[in-house]
Amino acid sequence: MLNFRQIDNKFSLSGGWVDVPSDIKWLKRCGFKGVLDLQFTTFDYNRASVLTIKEACNEVGIEYQALPLDDGPNDDIGTRFEVAYSTLLDWDTKFNNRNDKILVKCGAGVSRSVATLAYFFCRRDSRPYNEIKSLIQRTNYPYSYETMPISVDAFFEKWLKERFPANYEYPKE
Repeated sequence: MLNFRQIDNKFSLSGGWVDVPSDIKWLKRCGFKGVLDLQFTTFDYNRASVLTIKEACNEVGIEYQALPLDDGPNDDIGTRFEVAYSTLLDWDTKFNNRNDKILVKCGAGVSRSVATLAYFFCRRDSRPYNEIKSLIQRTNYPYSYETMPISVDAFFEKWLKERFPANYEYPKE
């Protein structure tokens, strides 16, 4: 997995597949139960490729969901983030054993996957985007002032800051 990093006990981020069969075996060994794949954009989404990956994941008991997502302005970004949120919330509830893990991945692991997981945490935990972004950046560096290099697309960044401002408090469901 390209740019793999664990965010908390359950959620991890990564970039693209390096070798799909080997990567899936590794995910299974590490306790991953779900993969939300944002690697494909609406322009390069290939149903056959997605079905091949989904079948390979299903064979080893990993649930797989591909959600095409473009960097840059998206008229339907709220809808796409909500689809991702619903999937992640379902898996977060379903995969509740201590060692169960969920991967959110995109092409490089620094923009679409980060923005999507940030949206999930902001909405689930009623926390502002800047706080969640900082938490994601510092996950691998808990005892230093270094931060993980992420490069959230400017459109996503602006949208998330407006949706989850510093004084944000989302109503509990």
